[in-house]
Amino acid sequence: MAASVRVTDRGANDLLRRMKEAGEELTVRVGVIGDEAEAQHQADDLTVVDIATAHEFGVGVPQRSWLREWVDENEPELQRRMRAIADAVVKRGLPLKPGLDAFGEKAVGEIKQRISGSIPPPNSPVTIARKGSSTTLINTEQFRSSITSDVVKGRP
Repeated sequence: MAASVRVTDRGANDLLRRMKEAGEELTVRVGVIGDEAEAQHQADDLTVVDIATAHEFGVGVPQRSWLREWVDENEPELQRRMRAIADAVVKRGLPLKPGLDAFGEKAVGEIKQRISGSIPPPNSPVTIARKGSSTTLINTEQFRSSITSDVVKGRP
């Protein structure tokens, strides 16, 4: 006895295709990256990424975590944003990269705003007198303006 099978696709094939596209390994990078990272810092003989790293980890200067502490403080919200991007990709068929680009841009804005608010510990009186400001991490504005984001294939 022969049997016949009829397949009715109610969107499963489209969902699988979108999931495969979404599964393309993309990574959002946020920080001092690319050409900005390797640029000569205006105030000394270091690169901008050297300055960023020194302040992030307290190498030769007081530690003022401009990136890791922001991530720690915002982890639940960052996870919520990523879930919303995944939901938009899978359920509404939106492309992944624009969502990740927007995620990175929002992160950059928030990090720059955090730096503008002066990250503790405060500058010493000598530093304040030298640079004419009590705001930490902002001297020439080069470091803060070098914080960017991008989306790359794979894991950097």
